[in-house]
Amino acid sequence: MIRIKVWKITQILYYLAVVALAILVLVLLAGLWKGSTDHQSQPSGQPASGVVTAMAAPPEGGGPGGQALEEETLETRQTGAQRLLRSFFYTRSQQAARAEQKREQNVITPASNLAGCLRNLLGLTEDPASFLTLCMPQLNFGPAQAAAAKGDDTQLALTTSAQSGQGDGQNADDSAEHGIVVEIATEQEEPQQPAQAPAQGEGEPYMLVYHTHTTEAYTKTEANTYADGDGEYRTTDNNYNVVRVGEQIINGIVARTGLNIIHDTTNHEPPKHGTAYVRSLQTMENQKAAHPSLEMFLDVHRDAYITGERAAEYNGQPIAQIQFVVGTGEGQTGAGFSVKPDWEKNYALAQQITDELNRIAPGVAKPIRKSTSRYNQHVSNKALLVEVGHNKNTLEETLAAADLLSEAMSNVLNAQRQG
Repeated sequence: MIRIKVWKITQILYYLAVVALAILVLVLLAGLWKGSTDHQSQPSGQPASGVVTAMAAPPEGGGPGGQALEEETLETRQTGAQRLLRSFFYTRSQQAARAEQKREQNVITPASNLAGCLRNLLGLTEDPASFLTLCMPQLNFGPAQAAAAKGDDTQLALTTSAQSGQGDGQNADDSAEHGIVVEIATEQEEPQQPAQAPAQGEGEPYMLVYHTHTTEAYTKTEANTYADGDGEYRTTDNNYNVVRVGEQIINGIVARTGLNIIHDTTNHEPPKHGTAYVRSLQTMENQKAAHPSLEMFLDVHRDAYITGERAAEYNGQPIAQIQFVVGTGEGQTGAGFSVKPDWEKNYALAQQITDELNRIAPGVAKPIRKSTSRYNQHVSNKALLVEVGHNKNTLEETLAAADLLSEAMSNVLNAQRQG
Protein backbone atom coordinates (compact mmCIF):
# COMPACT_ATOMS: atom_id res chain seq x y z
CA MET A 1 0.00 0.00 0.00
CA ILE A 2 2.88 2.38 0.76
CA ARG A 3 4.39 1.82 -2.70
CA ILE A 4 1.05 2.58 -4.36
CA LYS A 5 0.69 5.87 -2.47
CA VAL A 6 4.24 6.95 -3.30
CA TRP A 7 3.68 6.09 -6.97
CA LYS A 8 0.47 8.09 -7.10
CA ILE A 9 2.11 11.15 -5.52
CA THR A 10 5.03 10.92 -7.93
CA GLN A 11 2.69 10.58 -10.89
CA ILE A 12 0.69 13.64 -9.80
CA LEU A 13 3.86 15.71 -9.42
CA TYR A 14 5.04 14.56 -12.85
CA TYR A 15 1.82 15.61 -14.57
CA LEU A 16 1.86 18.95 -12.76
CA ALA A 17 5.39 19.58 -13.99
CA VAL A 18 4.38 18.71 -17.57
CA VAL A 19 1.40 21.08 -17.44
CA ALA A 20 3.54 23.89 -16.02
CA LEU A 21 6.14 23.38 -18.74
CA ALA A 22 3.45 23.42 -21.42
CA ILE A 23 2.08 26.69 -20.08
CA LEU A 24 5.54 28.23 -20.13
CA VAL A 25 6.08 27.17 -23.73
CA LEU A 26 2.71 28.57 -24.79
CA VAL A 27 3.37 31.88 -23.07
CA LEU A 28 6.80 32.15 -24.70
CA LEU A 29 5.39 31.37 -28.14
CA ALA A 30 2.58 33.86 -27.65
CA GLY A 31 5.07 36.50 -26.57
CA LEU A 32 7.28 35.88 -29.60
CA TRP A 33 4.29 36.14 -31.94
CA LYS A 34 2.93 39.27 -30.29
CA GLY A 35 6.38 40.83 -30.06
CA SER A 36 7.07 40.24 -33.75
CA THR A 37 3.73 41.79 -34.76
CA ASP A 38 4.33 44.78 -32.45
CA HIS A 39 7.80 45.22 -33.91
CA GLN A 40 6.50 45.08 -37.47
CA SER A 41 3.84 47.68 -36.67
CA GLN A 42 6.47 50.08 -35.31
CA PRO A 43 7.14 53.01 -37.71
CA SER A 44 10.36 52.50 -39.64
CA GLY A 45 11.62 55.94 -38.66
CA GLN A 46 11.71 55.08 -34.96
CA PRO A 47 14.83 53.53 -33.48
CA ALA A 48 14.60 50.04 -32.06
CA SER A 49 14.04 50.01 -28.33
CA GLY A 50 16.68 47.37 -27.55
CA VAL A 51 20.39 47.71 -28.07
CA VAL A 52 22.92 44.94 -27.92
CA THR A 53 25.77 45.68 -25.58
CA ALA A 54 28.58 43.76 -24.03
CA MET A 55 29.58 43.73 -20.41
CA ALA A 56 32.22 42.39 -18.10
CA ALA A 57 32.67 42.23 -14.35
CA PRO A 58 35.36 44.48 -12.78
CA PRO A 59 38.42 43.48 -10.83
CA GLU A 60 38.73 44.58 -7.23
CA GLY A 61 39.42 48.28 -6.89
CA GLY A 62 37.76 49.35 -10.10
CA GLY A 63 39.37 51.01 -13.10
CA PRO A 64 38.45 52.37 -16.50
CA GLY A 65 36.60 49.29 -17.68
CA GLY A 66 35.27 47.77 -14.50
CA GLN A 67 31.72 46.70 -15.31
CA ALA A 68 31.84 49.08 -18.26
CA LEU A 69 29.19 48.47 -20.80
CA GLU A 70 29.13 50.21 -24.19
CA GLU A 71 26.36 50.40 -26.74
CA GLU A 72 26.75 48.49 -29.97
CA THR A 73 24.29 49.13 -32.79
CA LEU A 74 22.33 46.39 -34.49
CA GLU A 75 22.25 47.99 -37.93
CA THR A 76 24.74 45.59 -39.51
CA ARG A 77 24.77 42.67 -37.12
CA GLN A 78 21.13 41.89 -36.52
CA THR A 79 19.85 38.48 -37.58
CA GLY A 80 16.25 37.34 -37.84
CA ALA A 81 16.58 35.47 -34.56
CA GLN A 82 17.90 38.58 -32.81
CA ARG A 83 14.99 40.62 -34.11
CA LEU A 84 12.54 38.10 -32.67
CA LEU A 85 14.46 38.05 -29.40
CA ARG A 86 14.43 41.83 -29.15
CA SER A 87 10.75 41.97 -29.97
CA PHE A 88 10.00 39.36 -27.33
CA PHE A 89 11.87 41.22 -24.58
CA TYR A 90 10.44 44.55 -25.70
CA THR A 91 6.93 43.14 -25.25
CA ARG A 92 7.87 41.58 -21.92
CA SER A 93 9.30 44.88 -20.66
CA GLN A 94 6.13 46.73 -21.66
CA GLN A 95 4.05 44.18 -19.75
CA ALA A 96 6.41 44.47 -16.77
CA ALA A 97 6.02 48.26 -16.74
CA ARG A 98 2.22 47.97 -16.79
CA ALA A 99 2.40 45.36 -14.05
CA GLU A 100 4.55 47.68 -11.94
CA GLN A 101 2.01 50.45 -12.31
CA LYS A 102 -0.70 48.07 -11.17
CA ARG A 103 1.41 46.95 -8.23
CA GLU A 104 1.81 50.58 -7.20
CA GLN A 105 -1.99 50.78 -7.17
CA ASN A 106 -2.17 47.50 -5.22
CA VAL A 107 -3.62 45.76 -8.27
CA ILE A 108 -1.72 42.58 -9.03
CA THR A 109 -2.92 40.38 -11.87
CA PRO A 110 -1.97 36.74 -12.56
CA ALA A 111 -0.60 37.78 -15.95
CA SER A 112 1.79 40.32 -14.43
CA ASN A 113 2.96 37.79 -11.86
CA LEU A 114 3.55 35.18 -14.57
CA ALA A 115 5.58 37.65 -16.67
CA GLY A 116 7.74 38.46 -13.67
CA CYS A 117 8.23 34.79 -12.83
CA LEU A 118 9.23 34.05 -16.40
CA ARG A 119 11.88 36.75 -16.38
CA ASN A 120 13.35 35.28 -13.21
CA LEU A 121 13.20 31.71 -14.47
CA LEU A 122 15.00 32.80 -17.63
CA GLY A 123 17.69 34.48 -15.56
CA LEU A 124 16.78 38.02 -16.59
CA THR A 125 16.99 39.62 -13.18
CA GLU A 126 19.93 39.78 -10.80
CA ASP A 127 18.26 39.88 -7.40
CA PRO A 128 16.96 36.53 -6.07
CA ALA A 129 14.47 38.42 -3.91
CA SER A 130 12.74 39.65 -7.04
CA PHE A 131 11.64 36.08 -7.78
CA LEU A 132 9.72 36.03 -4.51
CA THR A 133 8.29 39.52 -4.89
CA LEU A 134 7.03 38.78 -8.40
CA CYS A 135 5.89 35.19 -7.96
CA MET A 136 4.60 35.60 -4.40
CA PRO A 137 3.48 39.23 -4.10
CA GLN A 138 2.21 38.65 -0.58
CA LEU A 139 5.82 38.85 0.57
CA ASN A 140 6.95 42.44 0.96
CA PHE A 141 10.69 43.11 0.77
CA GLY A 142 10.51 46.88 0.91
CA PRO A 143 11.25 49.65 -1.61
CA ALA A 144 14.88 48.74 -2.27
CA GLN A 145 14.06 45.17 -3.18
CA ALA A 146 11.05 46.28 -5.20
CA ALA A 147 13.35 48.54 -7.23
CA ALA A 148 15.68 45.61 -7.79
CA ALA A 149 12.77 43.46 -8.92
CA LYS A 150 11.83 46.23 -11.29
CA GLY A 151 15.18 45.69 -12.94
CA ASP A 152 16.78 49.14 -12.61
CA ASP A 153 14.24 51.08 -14.64
CA THR A 154 13.19 47.95 -16.55
CA GLN A 155 16.64 47.30 -18.00
CA LEU A 156 16.94 43.55 -18.57
CA ALA A 157 20.23 41.73 -19.03
CA LEU A 158 20.64 38.48 -20.96
CA THR A 159 24.19 37.22 -20.68
CA THR A 160 25.03 34.58 -23.25
CA SER A 161 28.61 33.89 -22.29
CA ALA A 162 30.64 33.84 -19.09
CA GLN A 163 31.42 37.23 -17.68
CA SER A 164 35.00 37.76 -16.67
CA GLY A 165 37.16 40.44 -15.15
CA GLN A 166 40.80 40.96 -16.02
CA GLY A 167 42.84 39.86 -13.05
CA ASP A 168 45.89 41.86 -14.13
CA GLY A 169 44.24 45.23 -13.70
CA GLN A 170 43.28 45.57 -17.34
CA ASN A 171 39.67 46.13 -16.29
CA ALA A 172 37.84 44.79 -19.32
CA ASP A 173 35.03 47.08 -20.33
CA ASP A 174 32.86 46.57 -23.35
CA SER A 175 34.14 43.70 -25.49
CA ALA A 176 31.48 41.61 -27.15
CA GLU A 177 33.34 38.46 -26.25
CA HIS A 178 32.45 38.85 -22.58
CA GLY A 179 28.71 38.52 -23.15
CA ILE A 180 25.72 40.03 -24.88
CA VAL A 181 23.26 42.17 -23.03
CA VAL A 182 19.87 43.22 -24.27
CA GLU A 183 18.90 46.52 -22.68
CA ILE A 184 15.30 47.59 -22.94
CA ALA A 185 13.95 50.90 -21.67
CA THR A 186 10.18 51.15 -21.61
CA GLU A 187 10.42 54.88 -21.00
CA GLN A 188 13.05 57.37 -22.05
CA GLU A 189 15.14 58.18 -18.99
CA GLU A 190 15.46 61.81 -18.07
CA PRO A 191 18.98 62.89 -19.13
CA GLN A 192 21.31 63.78 -16.31
CA GLN A 193 22.05 67.46 -16.12
CA PRO A 194 25.83 67.92 -16.30
CA ALA A 195 27.34 69.36 -13.16
CA GLN A 196 29.88 71.06 -15.35
CA ALA A 197 32.45 73.69 -14.51
CA PRO A 198 32.66 76.70 -16.85
CA ALA A 199 34.90 76.31 -19.87
CA GLN A 200 38.36 77.79 -19.41
CA GLY A 201 40.82 79.49 -21.70
CA GLU A 202 40.14 81.51 -24.82
CA GLY A 203 38.38 80.86 -28.10
CA GLU A 204 36.02 78.02 -28.90
CA PRO A 205 36.21 74.90 -26.71
CA TYR A 206 38.93 72.54 -27.96
CA MET A 207 38.96 69.76 -25.37
CA LEU A 208 36.43 67.96 -23.17
CA VAL A 209 37.65 66.41 -19.93
CA TYR A 210 35.16 64.02 -18.34
CA HIS A 211 35.01 60.94 -16.15
CA THR A 212 33.16 57.72 -16.96
CA HIS A 213 33.83 56.38 -13.45
CA THR A 214 33.44 59.63 -11.62
CA THR A 215 33.72 58.49 -7.99
CA GLU A 216 37.08 56.67 -8.27
CA ALA A 217 39.25 57.83 -5.37
CA TYR A 218 42.60 57.18 -3.74
CA THR A 219 44.12 56.05 -0.46
CA LYS A 220 43.15 58.35 2.37
CA THR A 221 45.73 60.38 4.26
CA GLU A 222 45.50 62.67 7.26
CA ALA A 223 45.41 65.68 4.94
CA ASN A 224 43.02 64.15 2.43
CA THR A 225 40.30 62.02 3.92
CA TYR A 226 36.74 61.51 2.71
CA ALA A 227 33.53 59.61 3.35
CA ASP A 228 33.37 56.38 1.37
CA GLY A 229 30.85 56.25 -1.42
CA ASP A 230 29.73 53.07 -3.16
CA GLY A 231 32.53 50.94 -1.76
CA GLU A 232 36.11 51.55 -0.64
CA TYR A 233 38.27 53.93 -2.70
CA ARG A 234 35.18 55.68 -4.05
CA THR A 235 33.60 58.96 -3.07
CA THR A 236 31.11 61.44 -4.47
CA ASP A 237 33.13 64.29 -2.95
CA ASN A 238 34.81 65.76 -6.03
CA ASN A 239 37.57 67.25 -3.90
CA TYR A 240 39.04 63.78 -3.41
CA ASN A 241 38.20 61.72 -6.51
CA VAL A 242 39.29 61.74 -10.17
CA VAL A 243 37.31 64.95 -10.76
CA ARG A 244 39.91 66.75 -8.62
CA VAL A 245 42.65 65.19 -10.73
CA GLY A 246 40.92 66.29 -13.93
CA GLU A 247 40.74 69.87 -12.60
CA GLN A 248 44.48 69.80 -11.89
CA ILE A 249 45.21 68.65 -15.45
CA ILE A 250 42.97 71.34 -16.94
CA ASN A 251 44.49 74.16 -14.90
CA GLY A 252 47.98 73.20 -16.03
CA ILE A 253 47.08 72.94 -19.73
CA VAL A 254 45.12 76.21 -19.78
CA ALA A 255 48.00 78.04 -18.09
CA ARG A 256 50.49 76.77 -20.67
CA THR A 257 48.39 76.81 -23.85
CA GLY A 258 45.44 79.16 -23.35
CA LEU A 259 43.16 76.51 -24.83
CA ASN A 260 39.48 76.54 -23.94
CA ILE A 261 38.71 73.31 -22.05
CA ILE A 262 35.36 72.09 -20.76
CA HIS A 263 35.31 69.99 -17.60
CA ASP A 264 32.13 67.93 -17.41
CA THR A 265 31.84 66.50 -13.90
CA THR A 266 28.62 64.56 -14.44
CA ASN A 267 28.49 61.42 -12.31
CA HIS A 268 27.95 58.70 -14.91
CA GLU A 269 27.87 55.78 -12.47
CA PRO A 270 24.23 55.89 -11.27
CA PRO A 271 21.97 54.07 -11.53
CA LYS A 272 24.28 51.20 -12.43
CA HIS A 273 28.07 51.24 -12.49
CA GLY A 274 28.10 48.62 -15.24
CA THR A 275 26.39 50.96 -17.73
CA ALA A 276 28.53 54.05 -17.08
CA TYR A 277 30.04 54.04 -20.57
CA VAL A 278 26.58 54.33 -22.11
CA ARG A 279 25.96 57.53 -20.18
CA SER A 280 29.44 58.99 -20.70
CA LEU A 281 28.98 58.46 -24.44
CA GLN A 282 25.79 60.50 -24.23
CA THR A 283 27.71 63.24 -22.43
CA MET A 284 30.35 63.28 -25.17
CA GLU A 285 27.75 63.47 -27.91
CA ASN A 286 25.78 66.19 -26.11
CA GLN A 287 28.88 68.31 -25.58
CA LYS A 288 29.99 67.76 -29.17
CA ALA A 289 26.57 68.86 -30.44
CA ALA A 290 26.66 71.97 -28.23
CA HIS A 291 30.30 72.74 -29.09
CA PRO A 292 31.17 71.55 -32.63
CA SER A 293 34.68 72.95 -32.18
CA LEU A 294 35.58 70.14 -29.74
CA GLU A 295 38.39 68.00 -31.13
CA MET A 296 39.94 66.25 -28.16
CA PHE A 297 38.31 64.12 -25.49
CA LEU A 298 40.08 63.00 -22.30
CA ASP A 299 38.47 60.43 -19.98
CA VAL A 300 40.35 60.61 -16.66
CA HIS A 301 40.37 57.47 -14.47
CA ARG A 302 42.51 55.83 -11.87
CA ASP A 303 43.73 52.25 -12.12
CA ALA A 304 43.28 49.35 -9.70
CA TYR A 305 46.45 48.28 -7.93
CA ILE A 306 47.23 44.59 -8.38
CA THR A 307 50.98 44.03 -8.00
CA GLY A 308 54.33 45.68 -8.71
CA GLU A 309 55.69 49.04 -7.62
CA ARG A 310 53.22 51.19 -5.73
CA ALA A 311 54.70 54.46 -6.98
CA ALA A 312 57.48 55.93 -9.08
CA GLU A 313 59.91 58.58 -7.85
CA TYR A 314 60.40 62.16 -9.02
CA ASN A 315 62.75 64.67 -7.39
CA GLY A 316 63.15 62.32 -4.46
CA GLN A 317 59.40 62.10 -3.80
CA PRO A 318 56.94 59.26 -4.56
CA ILE A 319 54.67 60.01 -7.49
CA ALA A 320 51.79 58.12 -9.11
CA GLN A 321 52.37 56.57 -12.50
CA ILE A 322 50.35 57.37 -15.62
CA GLN A 323 49.11 55.06 -18.35
CA PHE A 324 47.06 55.62 -21.49
CA VAL A 325 44.60 52.96 -22.65
CA VAL A 326 43.68 52.73 -26.34
CA GLY A 327 40.79 50.61 -27.58
CA THR A 328 40.47 49.11 -31.04
CA GLY A 329 36.82 48.03 -30.70
CA GLU A 330 37.65 44.71 -32.39
CA GLY A 331 36.72 42.39 -29.54
CA GLN A 332 38.66 39.23 -28.80
CA THR A 333 36.53 37.29 -31.26
CA GLY A 334 37.22 39.78 -34.06
CA ALA A 335 33.58 40.87 -34.47
CA GLY A 336 33.58 43.78 -32.06
CA PHE A 337 31.60 46.96 -32.67
CA SER A 338 30.07 48.06 -35.93
CA VAL A 339 31.53 51.53 -35.33
CA LYS A 340 35.18 51.21 -34.38
CA PRO A 341 37.65 53.88 -33.23
CA ASP A 342 40.37 55.26 -35.45
CA TRP A 343 42.65 53.69 -32.91
CA GLU A 344 45.91 54.23 -34.82
CA LYS A 345 45.54 58.01 -34.56
CA ASN A 346 44.45 57.79 -30.93
CA TYR A 347 47.45 55.57 -30.24
CA ALA A 348 49.86 57.95 -32.01
CA LEU A 349 48.67 60.88 -29.88
CA ALA A 350 48.90 58.82 -26.69
CA GLN A 351 52.43 57.74 -27.64
CA GLN A 352 53.54 61.34 -28.16
CA ILE A 353 52.33 62.31 -24.70
CA THR A 354 53.80 59.16 -23.12
CA ASP A 355 57.22 59.87 -24.68
CA GLU A 356 57.10 63.48 -23.49
CA LEU A 357 56.16 62.38 -19.97
CA ASN A 358 59.11 60.01 -19.77
CA ARG A 359 61.41 62.73 -21.17
CA ILE A 360 60.35 65.04 -18.33
CA ALA A 361 60.31 62.36 -15.61
CA PRO A 362 61.74 59.00 -16.75
CA GLY A 363 59.57 56.09 -15.65
CA VAL A 364 56.48 58.09 -14.69
CA ALA A 365 54.55 56.88 -17.73
CA LYS A 366 53.86 53.21 -18.29
CA PRO A 367 53.69 51.75 -21.81
CA ILE A 368 50.35 52.27 -23.54
CA ARG A 369 47.87 49.49 -22.96
CA LYS A 370 46.13 48.44 -26.15
CA SER A 371 42.74 46.81 -25.68
CA THR A 372 40.17 45.15 -27.93
CA SER A 373 37.49 47.21 -26.16
CA ARG A 374 36.28 50.60 -27.38
CA TYR A 375 35.98 53.01 -24.42
CA ASN A 376 33.90 55.47 -26.51
CA GLN A 377 37.03 56.36 -28.48
CA HIS A 378 35.15 56.19 -31.78
CA VAL A 379 33.82 59.70 -31.14
CA SER A 380 37.07 61.35 -32.27
CA ASN A 381 40.54 60.51 -33.53
CA LYS A 382 41.82 62.44 -30.52
CA ALA A 383 39.92 60.48 -27.88
CA LEU A 384 42.06 59.26 -25.00
CA LEU A 385 41.56 57.37 -21.76
CA VAL A 386 44.22 58.00 -19.13
CA GLU A 387 44.72 56.32 -15.77
CA VAL A 388 46.40 58.65 -13.30
CA GLY A 389 47.58 56.57 -10.39
CA HIS A 390 45.75 53.69 -8.75
CA ASN A 391 43.74 53.18 -5.61
CA LYS A 392 46.85 52.55 -3.46
CA ASN A 393 48.32 55.92 -4.41
CA THR A 394 47.52 58.95 -2.30
CA LEU A 395 45.84 62.03 -3.70
CA GLU A 396 49.06 63.99 -3.13
CA GLU A 397 51.05 61.54 -5.27
CA THR A 398 48.36 61.62 -7.94
CA LEU A 399 48.09 65.41 -8.13
CA ALA A 400 51.87 65.58 -8.58
CA ALA A 401 51.53 63.20 -11.52
CA ALA A 402 48.63 65.28 -12.91
CA ASP A 403 50.93 68.32 -12.98
CA LEU A 404 53.46 66.40 -15.06
CA LEU A 405 50.71 65.13 -17.37
CA SER A 406 49.45 68.65 -17.98
CA GLU A 407 52.99 69.78 -18.80
CA ALA A 408 53.56 66.92 -21.24
CA MET A 409 50.17 67.39 -22.93
CA SER A 410 50.78 71.13 -23.22
CA ASN A 411 54.15 70.58 -24.88
CA VAL A 412 52.63 68.16 -27.40
CA LEU A 413 49.62 70.38 -28.15
CA ASN A 414 51.74 73.51 -28.55
CA ALA A 415 54.08 71.69 -30.90
CA GLN A 416 51.12 70.51 -33.00
CA ARG A 417 49.68 74.02 -33.24
CA GLN A 418 53.03 75.50 -34.25
CA GLY A 419 53.76 72.75 -36.76
